[in-house]
Formats: sequence, structure tokens, C-alpha cells
Amino acid sequence: MPGGMSVSRRRQQGFSLIEVMVAVALVGGALASVAQLVMATTRATLSARGSTLSATLASRKLEELRSEATGASTGGGLAAAVSGFSDVFDAHGRPTTDPFAVFERRWLVQPLAADPGHATVMQVRAFRRTSAGSSQPWPALAECETRLA
Repeated sequence: MPGGMSVSRRRQQGFSLIEVMVAVALVGGALASVAQLVMATTRATLSARGSTLSATLASRKLEELRSEATGASTGGGLAAAVSGFSDVFDAHGRPTTDPFAVFERRWLVQPLAADPGHATVMQVRAFRRTSAGSSQPWPALAECETRLA
């Protein structure tokens, strides 16, 4: 063809439909892998944040109990919430009365069995709730214990 391109030359200038489909499939697979990686990283970050907040809540309460050791009232429980010996927190660690609270903290103060007149055992458990009002500990669990003479 004078002054124009031949048919075979015109076909070589672009991509075939099969080549485009393969490229789209490869890019789609790569994007799906990246999306799964982002989701896994987000879950791990949230779990670590929950563990850190649980440990912080437990240690704060333990320090509070230790600072008032002479006047700390005996009682409480770790297996179930006991009035006056448990409290709940929102997702940011702020105290709340919301039944949908995210974190729960319980503590137990009792005399040491071996030396009840001179030593006190203080235990604090803080954990992320699984659902509203649930008392089943989630993996984000922190427990602290101290004995005061």
C-alpha cells in the first residue's frame, strides 16, 4: 500500500485482547494480595492496641490500690464483676457507664493466706469485652498482682 501501513504493521502497534486480559488479571491478583496484607496488618495493630490498653488499665488500678493500701477495702472478684470492684471503659480507655463498653477491669483485694495480719494480695484483671455486657475475656487480657507486707 503506497503511503500507508500494511495490515500486519498496524496489528503490531497495539495490544491484543488476550494480552490486556492477562495484564488485568495480574494487576488484580496483586491488588487483592495487597488488600489482604493491609487487613491483616490492621487486625494486628488493633489487637496490639487492645493489649496495651488492657495492660495500662490494669497497672493504673494496681498503682491506685497500692497508694491507698492501708485503707483499701477487702473484697472483689476476678471471675465476675462485683459492684465496687469493677469498672468499664470505652475504646479510648475513658471510664463510662455505657452497657456497650469495650474494656472491663476487675480487682480483688484480700489478706495473704500465709500472713493475713501483715500482708495483702491485690490482683487486677483488665480485658476487652467480646460483646455488650459480656464478661468473657478476649485475648487482650492483662493481669497484675502485688503483695504488700
